[in-house]
Amino acid sequence: MDGVSATLHCGAELQAIPECVEELLLSVQESPVTFVYASQEERYNNAWALKEYIESKVRDEQLAK
Repeated sequence: MDGVSATLHCGAELQAIPECVEELLLSVQESPVTFVYASQEERYNNAWALKEYIESKVRDEQLAK
C-alpha cells in the first residue's frame, strides 16, 4: 500500500468515528501534536496516513471559513 492508498484507507476508517476525528482536530488547533510511528518507511505508516488525513481536514476547515 503506497502513501496515498494508506491515507485513503485511513480516511475511510476514520469516517466511522467522527467523534475521534473531531477530538484530534481540536487538539491540533490548540497545540502541536506528535504522530508517532515505528515503521522504517515513513510513508507506509498509519501515523503518516493519520497526519495527512488530519492536515487535509484542517485545510478543508480553513477553506470553508
